Amino acid sequence: MDKAVIIGVYDFLGFHFCRMFLEQGMEVAGLHIEHHGTGYFLEEKRMEIGRNANFEEHLLQEYSWPSGELDDVVIIFDYYDLFVTRREKNFICTSSFEKFLAEKKSSQILGVFLFPVQFLCECGFANEKRHADLFLQLVEHENLTIKKFYLPTVYGPWQSEEFTFQQHFLSGKKELSKAARNNREWLWDAIYVDDTVRSVWNICLNKHGDDEFILTGGKENQWMECARFLSLPVGERSGDPPVLKNAFTVEVKAQRHVEAALKLQRLHVDRLKSQI
Repeated sequence: MDKAVIIGVYDFLGFHFCRMFLEQGMEVAGLHIEHHGTGYFLEEKRMEIGRNANFEEHLLQEYSWPSGELDDVVIIFDYYDLFVTRREKNFICTSSFEKFLAEKKSSQILGVFLFPVQFLCECGFANEKRHADLFLQLVEHENLTIKKFYLPTVYGPWQSEEFTFQQHFLSGKKELSKAARNNREWLWDAIYVDDTVRSVWNICLNKHGDDEFILTGGKENQWMECARFLSLPVGERSGDPPVLKNAFTVEVKAQRHVEAALKLQRLHVDRLKSQI
């Protein structure tokens, strides 16, 4: 594939997918979901990818989807980050997108949907999952091949401040209030962001026959291992993790130990804070 459209380009995962595609020489249309941007240090993100001649930024509601036939194109739908930040209602299907799908005849369009793993268990997020399912129904089309990926906690540079690890790095404090912890954070597993985007893309390129995947770090209590390394006062968790519905499980191969990965995230936050 040589073209990509990323819905949620300045969110955590969307941004890392954009960087990976640009490094591979792909053309990327990055679609912004809101006028004002998302999260902190937005201009830093713009400067990092905006200089690349293969990148164009657009507002989702104003984007003119290309007409005519296309070479292979992938569309990344970053619902995961909207869920974590409680912005999932901003995930909309525009009439121009529906028209774009309907017009395609021979183009190969791959839709990659990034969802939280909570959607595969009884975790109290039925309304959020219903919203995602309604969106999927709107975009289902014979010209769109859909791959759904269910992710645990993903960490690394540019992680949303709603996550415990990023809160810790931003505050510089070990004591974090449990009341401030995001109940949408998965506390049984954690995967480094570079390993996550690489694994998702490799599965897509290998044309795996399944269409639903659970990504896992492959180690028991990976989230707790990260928390213990950071000396966070999270205590011990009692009970087994929630039972997940059936989907093809992929163990993500980590390219670095959690200590090295978390140090990279810490250094990244420190660099950004020093520029304020």
